[in-house]
Amino acid sequence: MSAQAYEDKGQKIAASLLLESRMPAAGTETTLAIRMSPQAGWHGYWLNPGDAGFPLQLQWHLPEGVTVGELQYPAPEQLLASDLMNYIYHGDYALLAPLVIADDIAAGTPITLAVDIRYLVCSPKLCVPEQQRLQTRFKVGEKGAPKKYLETFNTWRQLIPRPAAASADFTIHKDQFVLSLPLPESITLAEEPHFYPEVNGVLSNTASQSFVRKGDRLFMQTVATEGNVSDFYGVLSLNETLAIRIKAVRQPEGDLVFPTQVSLPPEQPGNLLATSLIAVLGAVLGGFLLNMMPCVFPILSLKVLSLANLSDERVARTGAVAYTLGAVLACLLLGAFILMLREFGHQVGWAFQLQRPEIIVALILLMMAIGLNLAGLFELGTLSSGSRLQHKPGAVGDFWTGVLAAFVATPCTGPFMATALGAALVLPTSIGLMVFAGLGVGMALPFLLVGFIPALRQRMPRPGAWMVTAKRFFAVPMFLTALGLVWVLMQQSDSQYVFTALLLVLLLSLGLWLTGLFQQAGRQKP
Repeated sequence: MSAQAYEDKGQKIAASLLLESRMPAAGTETTLAIRMSPQAGWHGYWLNPGDAGFPLQLQWHLPEGVTVGELQYPAPEQLLASDLMNYIYHGDYALLAPLVIADDIAAGTPITLAVDIRYLVCSPKLCVPEQQRLQTRFKVGEKGAPKKYLETFNTWRQLIPRPAAASADFTIHKDQFVLSLPLPESITLAEEPHFYPEVNGVLSNTASQSFVRKGDRLFMQTVATEGNVSDFYGVLSLNETLAIRIKAVRQPEGDLVFPTQVSLPPEQPGNLLATSLIAVLGAVLGGFLLNMMPCVFPILSLKVLSLANLSDERVARTGAVAYTLGAVLACLLLGAFILMLREFGHQVGWAFQLQRPEIIVALILLMMAIGLNLAGLFELGTLSSGSRLQHKPGAVGDFWTGVLAAFVATPCTGPFMATALGAALVLPTSIGLMVFAGLGVGMALPFLLVGFIPALRQRMPRPGAWMVTAKRFFAVPMFLTALGLVWVLMQQSDSQYVFTALLLVLLLSLGLWLTGLFQQAGRQKP
């Protein structure tokens, strides 16, 4: 905006209300932004302005069925003036919030959003309170409406502090404030990181902050204030591109000691070892339980049954090891990719591939192909199920079966995996990879036991006509998994995309049915 525009409005900050989507649909959520553009030499304030100033105050005027969530602020800068520390913004900045449209609002309904804002804008010599009413209009549209400001909003989102996976601890002893939080060694710190409390009365805003890194924990020490604050939130600016928002939980005096460069709190190594061991064992147990999930059980069961008639110990053990290697490698690759994205500041978690509609469609088609094979619509010349690679003979087929099982298992992880996988994302990278490897070992454990213990194979039922019935039964959970993936796709895409996906399922089913007819005709020829 030009200088003349500022003068015409009489405002030191030009503000506007923007929506990411031009026509947000009923029953969906989009992002809105309050964009603030101070004149050169002027600045606005963070949600905690520091020792002076006051934060943005706002009052929404919303129609029925429209709600706006909590504002999210980018990390601020420091400005020390007259022995007062202020938390400010120089230049353009945007405050983001989720906007939710109720599902009972008809398409085409015109919506007017308005908000009254009051704020303080300052220069090195003068502070001026200002107020404005911001307004925007739109019509409720269909799912998948074009994103008008997608690139701009993505840029703004990158500046919002990421929520930390674990809380931090702090203690106050006399006039010393000590903070301790888990931070992977892979994250690079700026020369002068800074911690911004979202409330005053905890630590001195003007005092210097000292940071010491010990392994995968970061310690900060500064001067405490006389306020009696318990838990609170704050933003830690780690480097130029990454800031995290953490919850700080107060601990009794003496529980935390700010380490020197050559000392470390004695309980730290033991805590890390115990946490790591629990996380790895939890991942192994979780992986074992995953074998009972509908998207894994048929694949594993038929593979295990294929060992029942093997008398060659070497072949059985080689197959078990190959299956294990496939499952572990798939889990390690997915885990390493997640950890790499986390290092670059992206917020992803396990089953991240389900955030991309095209991968969900591929999984739906794969589940349908497996289910139709098990139901007897067509044959692939083997008793197992899965992709063409999985049907290769010997250890190669077992390896790809393990890869397939690990990949399709991620939608089924369930609550029992949350703790172990959450810990993997805050523990050191090497231990985090061990947690993901433990998940693969747990998934492969039944196959390992059957492959290496002949007595278990001898107790398993012998192959026979009953296995055809078992195959038909195992088709049901595969179809249910495909149905669940369709529901996931419906939450992420518009009706046209879902229709296209179902059309592909129909064409795939028709093609496999014709394949089965040709196979039957070939078997009936003399």
